[in-house]
Amino acid sequence: MDLGELKDQLTKLGIFEGEEVTFSPLKGGVSSDIYLIQNKGRKYVLKQALSQLRVEEEWLADVTRNLAEQDFIHYVSSFARDNVPEVIHADRQNAFFVMSYYGPPYQNWKAMMMTGQRSPEVTRQVARLLAQIHSHSYLNESVQHQFDHTNLFLELRVEPYILFTGSKYPKWKQIFDTEAERLLEHGEALMHGDFSPKNILVNGEQVLLLDHEVACYGDPAFDIAFMLNHLLLKRLVFSNAEPGDSKLPKVFWDHYFQQLNIKQSIDLKIRTIHLLKMLMLARVDGKSPAEYLDEGHRDWIRKFFTKSIGVNFQDNFDAFLDFFDEHRFDDKN
Repeated sequence: MDLGELKDQLTKLGIFEGEEVTFSPLKGGVSSDIYLIQNKGRKYVLKQALSQLRVEEEWLADVTRNLAEQDFIHYVSSFARDNVPEVIHADRQNAFFVMSYYGPPYQNWKAMMMTGQRSPEVTRQVARLLAQIHSHSYLNESVQHQFDHTNLFLELRVEPYILFTGSKYPKWKQIFDTEAERLLEHGEALMHGDFSPKNILVNGEQVLLLDHEVACYGDPAFDIAFMLNHLLLKRLVFSNAEPGDSKLPKVFWDHYFQQLNIKQSIDLKIRTIHLLKMLMLARVDGKSPAEYLDEGHRDWIRKFFTKSIGVNFQDNFDAFLDFFDEHRFDDKN
């Protein structure tokens, strides 16, 4: 539906008061049209999925991922209501929904970290929420059936992050291909699929999780590695930050596994560290490169991947972190 049709439909439903309704496009999203709706002093956000993502490389995706996002919000709100948005209206036929607007005092966690606000306590709350989602859905057949969205996970994560990156490196292609196949076959818990600082709002110590359209039943290692990747890349960029700022990856790892209530956590740790190496390279040479990395950082990450891919850290994240820090200042600038 175009914007005019969206306005007409929502007006007819009686969601708004009177005729003073404005729709303003919001920037920042690459996968959806997002509008700020203002009506009689109240604010809402409308989100509708795009079939062609706004990135340099061609990146097509099924718009039914908006339905997966609606389902994720509904499911998580049953046990963590304060950590997901309030949905005002959902339209499954046209793949859009309207939710409450979260302005100040809510702040974007990525923006906070980029300006020096890197709080261990917020990191613990983020880790707790992820562990709660994974634990609550662990080996749950009903959740597995509801979130059987392997096709979306392939389109939005496995192909652009794993397969596309591996195709650029013939020497390592088999490693990436094997991991892609494993990720598509492994079903253990509900994944968010885009668990990163840009999708988290912070209000004091409360965290609000956004952008759930990649949600599917799969390997929780992907969510853990996806977040750790962002925290490590920021650790790399802010090498000269205060000492406490650089501890966030370990804070996240430790608190997540302290809060987790599932079996086979050792195997989960091994899978996470192995995948993390590939996701680091994907944020340089995949379809969604991290915009805050300069050429020095990108070259360093390529070299670090070559050094780390042959090292077997097993489930020892401390060893991986030590290895990362040993090389963190090598040839970066």
